[in-house]
Amino acid sequence: ENSENMLASIVPFICCQIEPEDYPRLLLPASLDCLHLTKWIITDTALQNCLRSCTCLTVLELEGVPFCKAIPYDVLKPLVELHVIDCVHFTRLQGLADLSNLRRLSIRNCPNLETLQDSDKVQAALYWLSVGDITLVPQLLSREACSSLPRLTVVDSTELRGEEILEQLTSLKFLNLHSCIWDNLPQNLASLASLQKLALINCKNIRSLPMLHGSLQSFKLSFCDPPFMKSCQEVGHPNWQKIAHVPRKHFNYGWYELIANHSARECSFTTNVWSFVCSWFGFHQSSSFQLNADFPEWWDSVLRSVQGERARKTMIGALLTTWWHVWLERNRWIFKNQSIISKRKYRPHSAIETCRCLILC
Repeated sequence: ENSENMLASIVPFICCQIEPEDYPRLLLPASLDCLHLTKWIITDTALQNCLRSCTCLTVLELEGVPFCKAIPYDVLKPLVELHVIDCVHFTRLQGLADLSNLRRLSIRNCPNLETLQDSDKVQAALYWLSVGDITLVPQLLSREACSSLPRLTVVDSTELRGEEILEQLTSLKFLNLHSCIWDNLPQNLASLASLQKLALINCKNIRSLPMLHGSLQSFKLSFCDPPFMKSCQEVGHPNWQKIAHVPRKHFNYGWYELIANHSARECSFTTNVWSFVCSWFGFHQSSSFQLNADFPEWWDSVLRSVQGERARKTMIGALLTTWWHVWLERNRWIFKNQSIISKRKYRPHSAIETCRCLILC
């Protein structure tokens, strides 16, 4: 009954019909240990009241809660994980120094966050920190916490600033740069003597690597500029030379780029299949393999080239089915040294028969 009454009081709150006199009724269960609030249009007063009973939380995530300005201290104190993302009016984060259990902290796109006093910064040894700008690291962490931080993720950073801060991260083992709009990587990455793993994900503007420390054991590139990714695999290229000492390297182009790269440059069989599909729908095959262009732009141009909703659905189904089966056939060749066509003793004599065999087998 109590749960039903609580849920009944939350319904008008979600629909933005809550009145100030109803604020005291908005209480979450005191036993709640994990809370994720995403895209809540709620006043700061109502949110503070809603959270005031949540003194047992260990995980709190606020994402896209624009009017939230602060988190009650009693709610902060027991947290193990705290994530505040896209909260544009979030200003106060006092009390981090008292969070002795905090292990994961994420603060991104909170432009009005007030600068913390040294006595309010994280003192405990964090396991992982995620920020939208490198300059936030010393704003959130004490010097001791900086020197002991093992994992750092920088997400959606629009400008490379404060790269000298990295030199304070003497225990950093894992550095993940995700969707950063930088033209260059920090030039002092070689100073990270403890760094074991470096990952660049969806950093489209990066074209070259700086010098890297010999301690690096793993290097990962995903969804970055394809020519840049290729240069990192091309023996003798300056980018290749920067990571030649790294024992484990992983390159993820995305399934559409892998299919395009495999089709255009390596496999006449797949090229024949793709040529048929292109001619079937009346768009140029060469436009499919311009890896410098973003795939969404190419996809939109293809959709615009087909008239009628039914024709578009047919084309989408045919493209996805072809790519998927080409991918399966490619994996059979590479990992099993097999081909479904040769296995069925079927030798197509035309692109149409090849495509039909590949999709229907």
